[in-house]
Amino acid sequence: MRNYHPITKSKEIRKCKFILFLMLTFLGINLSNAQITQPTAWTKAYDQASGTCNTVSFPVAAGTNRILVVYVSHIVTASATQANPTTITYGGANLTLATTNGATSGRMHTWIYYLKDNAVMDNTSRPINVTLAGTHLNVAVWYGVFAGVDQAPATYTTGNGFSNTAGAGPAALSAAMAVNANEQALYYSCVVNTTTTTVPTYTINANWTSSGTSTGTTTYGWKTEPAKRTIPAANTTDNAATGTFTPNTCRWAMSAISLPRAVAVVPTLTITNPTTAVVAASLCAPTTKSPIHAFNIACSGGASTLTNFQFTTTGTHIASDLTNYKIWWNSSNSLATATLLATNAAPGGPGLKTFTPFTLNIPNTTTYYFWITADISATASSARTLTVSSSTSGDMTTSAVKAGGPTAASGTQTLNSIPATPGAITGLASQPPSTTGLIYSIAAVAGATTYTWSVPVGWSITAGNGTSSITVTSGAIGQNGNISVTAGNTCGTSAASTLAVTVAIPDPHGVCAGCHINHTAPGAALTSILGNANLCISCHNPTGSANTLPFANSDKAIPGISGTSHAWDKAAVNATYQTNLPANTGMLARISAGQVICSTCHDQHSQTYTPYLRADNSGDA
Repeated sequence: MRNYHPITKSKEIRKCKFILFLMLTFLGINLSNAQITQPTAWTKAYDQASGTCNTVSFPVAAGTNRILVVYVSHIVTASATQANPTTITYGGANLTLATTNGATSGRMHTWIYYLKDNAVMDNTSRPINVTLAGTHLNVAVWYGVFAGVDQAPATYTTGNGFSNTAGAGPAALSAAMAVNANEQALYYSCVVNTTTTTVPTYTINANWTSSGTSTGTTTYGWKTEPAKRTIPAANTTDNAATGTFTPNTCRWAMSAISLPRAVAVVPTLTITNPTTAVVAASLCAPTTKSPIHAFNIACSGGASTLTNFQFTTTGTHIASDLTNYKIWWNSSNSLATATLLATNAAPGGPGLKTFTPFTLNIPNTTTYYFWITADISATASSARTLTVSSSTSGDMTTSAVKAGGPTAASGTQTLNSIPATPGAITGLASQPPSTTGLIYSIAAVAGATTYTWSVPVGWSITAGNGTSSITVTSGAIGQNGNISVTAGNTCGTSAASTLAVTVAIPDPHGVCAGCHINHTAPGAALTSILGNANLCISCHNPTGSANTLPFANSDKAIPGISGTSHAWDKAAVNATYQTNLPANTGMLARISAGQVICSTCHDQHSQTYTPYLRADNSGDA
């Protein structure tokens, strides 16, 4: 902090500024600053008795953080106050009053106006208009343009010096005015010799630079002068003017302003968590533009450019599961309307990924929204996973300062596809009517989370629907059809696997086949079979099993004669035995199509179906 007169700086403030510099440096903000420059030197636009300046035009060259400063002064014949100019514009844009001493009665007054960086400063010659009401001996207008000036302050530091009393002159033209190091201090003075036409003179300090003078004489002599000084970092003391005025009959007015330099902040891109996070989900193959990661990037300190982005995937996915990765951006939080930036056409397995180079300009003070998506191939395997790790500022490729992060990792994406058609259904194709506990099943299908079964009309599923094995009850005779099953998951349902089934009374021999071998041979052949185990239950009597009673002789088995139980484990005497139907009507009922039926001995299955219980076994000898 410095004073115009004297210029001083407190050690406490200096220390604070030093600490602040260190803190901001550690935060990655570049505080290096260029000095304020003056691309348009002080130029006298007007120097006449009239109070209207409207014939001068000039361009303001291109630049950054510019400010147009305009000085106005006047001299009158008698002490009075002076209202501010009724008009002061450049290119139609109104200038802002910084300071004046016009409210103090005197023979001369000064004003300082300014215009911050404005659209009219486009290197096009534009007019400056100043209107100062009243009658004057002289009105002078000066202008200059400075660049690298901080545009943020609503007002700038100003000061005024004023003396309407003729005398030897002050040691300085202004009272003390505190300013900071590296600021651009400016003053504008108007000195009047109210006794003679001699033009006043005085000496300014060597640290200040005079930018020109304007002198005049009518009844009196006068002099106006703009000057400037860049306040150094070192602590020095100097004055805006030293010595005495010549002649010593002068009166004077002075206005001053100090312009702070703009802080040169390097553009910064900051990565943050997305507005809408990507949560865990199941991705069905094939699919496109499935979001797997999201984040936001905010730009500050000036426009910047993003040219690439990298990310890391983890999980069990393999190269054939994916077709590509893509990165999208939008100025609003909507993937649906986002613009494609770049593609990675070789996604591969888990690891570090990037994209083909791109260029995205991000304006200052703007936040853009980003998404990374995956296209899932039709051959993706179910239950494989993909997760994108958290992102950091280092994942951005940009010339700007990188900040922010890490963001949160995105939710795990599970790859799925429609299950394959189930394999063959295991189970009998022909069932007796109204039979319970029948089992039909398939092998488990990869990726399936549910199974849907259907049975013919009249049949019913009693257990297991939704699994790979069901228990059913058959329908009535003639309720034939298909048992079918499909496999499903969140991605869809497979084609059906089917098994044609029928409901019918079993073939008599077929019923026995469920327990033992069929006896489809005629009686002669049956009698030639050795081994009781290969026959139906033998005929028996109250005294024991027939297989323990050998034939008394080979003729015992002559139909209609033998009444003794016997085992059929002896060969017949000749091939004609047992080829005639039995004379016993009870035995005759046990012959079907010339063949012995298992149930001819008794009802071993307690069934009511023909030929079971066609006759009881009470006459079996």
